[in-house]
Amino acid sequence: MHCDTMRRNLLKNKKKMRISFQPVDNPDKVNTHLLSWLLAACSMIGPFATDMYLPSFHQMAQAFGSDLAGVQMTLSSYLAGFAVMTLFYGTISDMFGRKLTMVTGFLCFSASSLGAATSDSLSMLVLWRLCQGIFAGCGMVIGMAVIRDLFGGPKAQMLMAYVSMVFGFGPALAPVIGGIVATHLSWESHFYILTFISAVLAVLCLLFLPETLPKEKRMSPRLGTLLSNYASAARHGAFMTANTALAVAFLGQGVFIAGAADWCVEVMHLSPDEFWKLFLPMVSGTVIGSWISARIAGRLSTQGTIRVGFCVMFAAGVFALCTMSGLLPEGIVWAVLPLMIYTIGIGIVRPGMALIAMDFLPQSRGLAASMQSFVQTIFFALCSALLVPLLFGNGALYDLAIAGFGLLTISLWLIAMNMRLHKSAQKQP
Repeated sequence: MHCDTMRRNLLKNKKKMRISFQPVDNPDKVNTHLLSWLLAACSMIGPFATDMYLPSFHQMAQAFGSDLAGVQMTLSSYLAGFAVMTLFYGTISDMFGRKLTMVTGFLCFSASSLGAATSDSLSMLVLWRLCQGIFAGCGMVIGMAVIRDLFGGPKAQMLMAYVSMVFGFGPALAPVIGGIVATHLSWESHFYILTFISAVLAVLCLLFLPETLPKEKRMSPRLGTLLSNYASAARHGAFMTANTALAVAFLGQGVFIAGAADWCVEVMHLSPDEFWKLFLPMVSGTVIGSWISARIAGRLSTQGTIRVGFCVMFAAGVFALCTMSGLLPEGIVWAVLPLMIYTIGIGIVRPGMALIAMDFLPQSRGLAASMQSFVQTIFFALCSALLVPLLFGNGALYDLAIAGFGLLTISLWLIAMNMRLHKSAQKQP
């Protein structure tokens, strides 16, 4: 009897692991817990590729005979490739399906990571980092589209928040792992680790990711139609303003991510294996905020949830200005407190803001997710290349960024919602 039970369980597990590209026929059959973990892991590849190698910046500068600004180009090129390709991943998955696009993207990312690990010059590393960025966006973009394909309303917000919560551990783990690697191994080891992780993710997506886009709902791969859809989305004022608000919200913590090597070493005088003192509070805030968003989904409206998050972000800005003015004690705990509060606010507002923005284009949610990620990443890339170097060595300017980007986010979102109300009023007879 025991053998029969084991045989039945084995057959059941084989059935679950069967490779299939057929669209799921009933969303209720999808294991949302497994899906949350899988999509979060797929989204983590971006933060891992961004954050894990930051503690090795000074080591890389010495290895290539360059300065910190030269090594910073490896981050900027990655973000540029990420931004450009995220503009197309949603549309590609709208044409060929979510699962095939995701698996292919991770396989190509794995090959690019291997190329980065074997680079013998800074220029080659910059090139391979560009390739990494091109393929890294598939997890984040397609993951949002998968959730919106399956669910709507509070359940979509809750699932998006849980994905964000699990995903939030990525930026915390990445610099910790990166610090250990930078201390005990060479800078190339970062990219060998990414090669392995992305290959594993490709296999997991092949086995467990459901196809959520039916063939009859897929877009036609006609160039004219694609260009028309992109042009229509770009002309949608409320949609683009909402996406800009999302992008600006992230920049409040983005300046700390892009400037981590400077803020940790030059401003706070931390060693490479102490980068976690910046990233752990920052990511803890995102996880806490996402947990709050998931818990209040269905109790408050999506807009009500966003208003709660905005209040938290405003409070973070006040704390940042107090730190900047010297009203708070010195030390790493007080230095990261405004950032942690700010990321709690981001964790609360991001799921609702992303869902509302995608619903502006209900017939092309893959394209909408692509446009969202594109706008956010292009803002982060420009911030990394142009703004962050201006902050080097000045902790007060990092604090000012929290307050400034928080206020700008709130203002842009209010403008976007006012545009939506105005457009709805025009449609009414």
